[in-house]
Amino acid sequence: MDMFSIGCILAEIFSDRVLFDLSGLLHYKDGSKATNLASQLKQIDNETVRELVANLTSLAPASRKSCEAVLSEQRGNLFPAYFDKLYGLMRTLVRLPPDAKILYLAQELNQYLPLLLEENPRGVLILLTMITSSLRSLMHIHCKIEAQRLICRLVASEPASLSPFVTDRLIPYLASCLQDGDHRVRGEAVLSMTHLLEQVTRPPPSDNNLFTDYLLEILVKEVASDKSTYVRLCLARCIGRLSQLALHFLNQSVDHNYDEELSLLHNYFQNLVSQLLTDSNNCVRRTLLMTPENCSHLCTFFGQQKTNEVIVSHIITFLNDKVR
Repeated sequence: MDMFSIGCILAEIFSDRVLFDLSGLLHYKDGSKATNLASQLKQIDNETVRELVANLTSLAPASRKSCEAVLSEQRGNLFPAYFDKLYGLMRTLVRLPPDAKILYLAQELNQYLPLLLEENPRGVLILLTMITSSLRSLMHIHCKIEAQRLICRLVASEPASLSPFVTDRLIPYLASCLQDGDHRVRGEAVLSMTHLLEQVTRPPPSDNNLFTDYLLEILVKEVASDKSTYVRLCLARCIGRLSQLALHFLNQSVDHNYDEELSLLHNYFQNLVSQLLTDSNNCVRRTLLMTPENCSHLCTFFGQQKTNEVIVSHIITFLNDKVR
């Protein structure tokens, strides 16, 4: 019975449709829906999965393969070879509290990451899911920062395979860290989000307006006006890279509202840059203007006219500041 259930689940995963409802299951048991099942199995593109589901959903329980037999036959095929070792890791992690999970994973990552990357880099998503599921329950500052760095390290290990999952699976969790009570965690979130977005090679069309619809509103309201100088320093350090990322995301769009979205981006970044360049702390202003790539990126982003209005107008004031 358990193997029959597994067969139904595999069919639903690979065909994106339910194999049986209750009445269909009863008819199938009576033998009147066998032809219908065969047509449904044709919806599964993967031949290996199709044959496996057909076996596991056999009417005769004795003809269904055992779990051990399926795992043995499909090791390295349907089920990656790293599943055996990864199972031991996951079995340990699920028994640990959130903070201990992060510390244990950080310690053992070098043992498992090469196995995942060698066979199927998307297997890293299993580890990423474990981290993000624990992120909001972490208690210690070190663990919160370590979790963000682990996410960045995992994505950077194979950006070509993992970049499609950055915007919807990872960025929302890091954005929630911007509301953490500790300034070090909030600052790390700014750095981590910037690093992750740089790994996105080709944003999905649905995420072209990620900056205007989501991120920039958060950065303007929560980060640029943060009480902690450290958090504002992190934003000032990343602002040029963020402007290029926003432009990159927008340039993937074929939307007829491109000019309107670009104008909106300019307004948001003008607001951000103005806040940082008029910051009460000299270090924030100096970080923005003296970080090597910031000025060149921002000038490219704004164009000549807005560069004169937004950046050059503050240069004289910056030069007159006394070093403290």
